[in-house]
Amino acid sequence: MKKLLIFHQALAPYRVDFFNHLAERFNAELVLFDTNLVNQKFDQDRLTGQLRCRVSYLLGGFRWKDRYFRTGAIRKVWRERPDVVLGCEYSLVTIALAVYRFVFRANFKLYTMTDDNEFQFRARKGLKSILRWFFVRLLDGIVVTNEAVKQAYEAVTPKNAMLRYYVVPILHDEKIIRRGYDFVLKKGLLWRKENIDLFGKVAIFVGRLDVVKNVRWLIEQFNVLKNVALVIVGSGPLECELKALVKGLGVKNVFFVGRKEGREVYELMSMADALILPSSFEPYGAVVGEALQWGTPCVVSDRVGAKTLIDKKEQGAVFRHNDSNDFLRKIRQVLSLSVNHEVSLISDSLSKAVDNFL
Repeated sequence: MKKLLIFHQALAPYRVDFFNHLAERFNAELVLFDTNLVNQKFDQDRLTGQLRCRVSYLLGGFRWKDRYFRTGAIRKVWRERPDVVLGCEYSLVTIALAVYRFVFRANFKLYTMTDDNEFQFRARKGLKSILRWFFVRLLDGIVVTNEAVKQAYEAVTPKNAMLRYYVVPILHDEKIIRRGYDFVLKKGLLWRKENIDLFGKVAIFVGRLDVVKNVRWLIEQFNVLKNVALVIVGSGPLECELKALVKGLGVKNVFFVGRKEGREVYELMSMADALILPSSFEPYGAVVGEALQWGTPCVVSDRVGAKTLIDKKEQGAVFRHNDSNDFLRKIRQVLSLSVNHEVSLISDSLSKAVDNFL
């Protein structure tokens, strides 16, 4: 079995199934740059316990904001002699490995994966854009999250270039995420009955409570949608400010339930009539795929990368960022749908995407 080294910033729940699919085909090792995510903390013991590959850490060097400048990657590759290396974004580690392979003609395939959406791709100008295009020509391929990003890359790639692009959406393995779905559905409906039974329709937001998630704007919309409950799942730097906003507006249909993880999130998704992600900036938005896999249609802003998962009426709708009229029209349309949480709404398959990549 061929050997695979995966370099990645930190382990998040929505990447576990992808790495496990790779581990089924390779003798794989996951090398992490950090022991947890910068802006959101997950139960790492639980997550690493779900992995079917070895895990190690590359902690030399330093981190600046959300960028990692780790050392020791070349030594790791030299010692392990992998057949394939999968890097993370356009990090210093990925760049160092590309230059090392080019200079020393090292015999391994080198790929990287990026969560960038098409807006981020087009936003890169000047020196940053030039350096990126010089660097990516040292790679064998790039794994992107959707077809729109792939097409944006291909449009500026020379026809004779060997560089290839592969679409692997950020999704869970459906058999795993919906394991014990009947119990999850019962728990979710019980929570809804006990806490917000007065409301005919329920929408849910899941994410970090910070500026880019645009939750303040969302709460203001529910000052108009008074007959629909909004359940806010998450915590973050704006939590106190948002609670004060709800109190100040006198909004009675917005409920904060704090940060949840794993099965608790799925219980809340499975009782909702819609998931809303109004972000001003969202490279992808893994919660959209999770909600769709739980049969919950989604209403997302056009700044959310995962909007590409929504291409059918029953999956939800995409609204223009910060356009209240468009949002209210779309959310009312989606809330009029008949929702069946026993059936996934996702069109894409993680296993099929991984098979195409491999």
